[in-house]
Amino acid sequence: MSPTLAEIRIALEGRLAEEHVELTFHAWITAEEVADPEAGYFVPAPGGVPAPRIVLYRTHVQHPGNELDELLTLAHEFGHYRSFAAGQRTKKYEAVLDPRDAWPTRSTEERQLILDEEARAWIYARSELDALGFMDWAAFDKREVESLHQYRLRLNLGLRGRPW
Repeated sequence: MSPTLAEIRIALEGRLAEEHVELTFHAWITAEEVADPEAGYFVPAPGGVPAPRIVLYRTHVQHPGNELDELLTLAHEFGHYRSFAAGQRTKKYEAVLDPRDAWPTRSTEERQLILDEEARAWIYARSELDALGFMDWAAFDKREVESLHQYRLRLNLGLRGRPW
């Protein structure tokens, strides 16, 4: 019998704890946050202080939204942690991340770094969820494709370049 989404969520949060990754929740504040294609973000911790952190947005901080959506977001953001821990988030990538409203003015190479990191986070997310017995790959694939499509649009990368 396959594990439930709640069981997978608990196991995934256990992996965060093992890696000393802090998980916090944040209520939506601005229209821009609500419109963001990702419902959370990852904050690396250079030198380990403070601990790396994943922040998930919720309509009400105390109450989870859609169980599947939040699990996919958590897995994706943990994918960013895995990329960070593996040394794949380069200094060049970190330098072009902020401010987000400057992304369209970045070079094609810099914008591709951002898209590559997003794709890498989804690859790690798939691996984590697979290891935990996740089965709804149609929902995962839909979310991954939609997310990367939104990043391509935001980064003005169109359909050229890599397939994601």
